[in-house]
Amino acid sequence: MRTLRPVVKVVPEVSPAVAVALADVKSHLRVSWSDEDGKIEAYIAAALALIDGPSGWLGRALISQDWQHVCGGPDFGRVWLTGEPTEIVSISYLDTDEASQTLTPSDFRIHTDGFGWAVTPKTGVSWPSFADRSDAMTIVYTTGFADAADVPAPIKQAVSLLVGHWFKEREAATAVSLKEMPFAVSALLENYKIGFTA
Repeated sequence: MRTLRPVVKVVPEVSPAVAVALADVKSHLRVSWSDEDGKIEAYIAAALALIDGPSGWLGRALISQDWQHVCGGPDFGRVWLTGEPTEIVSISYLDTDEASQTLTPSDFRIHTDGFGWAVTPKTGVSWPSFADRSDAMTIVYTTGFADAADVPAPIKQAVSLLVGHWFKEREAATAVSLKEMPFAVSALLENYKIGFTA
């Protein structure tokens, strides 16, 4: 077995706040004034940070992002990726001499078994030999909805509900409570959750 657990991160770091517009959340809150825009934007950012990205509750990207997956190499001929990948950007690896090498992304494909997504070589292509270390392979891939207009309405509604909850109960919106997921919010998000994220 090559890896214990892959390391997945967003490259470069991006803010997901564009996934849900301030104006839409203010309409939900029935707030017409601008004095509290900063507070509402902070709650939107906190809500999106809670559900978006590799470590988010959904286990997926909302707005299109490039994620970097670092692992020891394929297991049984495939590399399982986090989220819902749409395109392979690059594949690099360390060979048995621990020299850095690259592979041609078009020689590989993304496929799903209905539960997850994996990268495998196309017909006539084979995986090379890798260094025996947990960071021998790095795959950068694109994942997420193309833009804010493509983010499903239930996800946007869930963000608005979460912001509304914190906005109304702002005295209780501590660092701990900002990590809590009210039932109505989780019910809206459940169908879009990938994997077994907490």
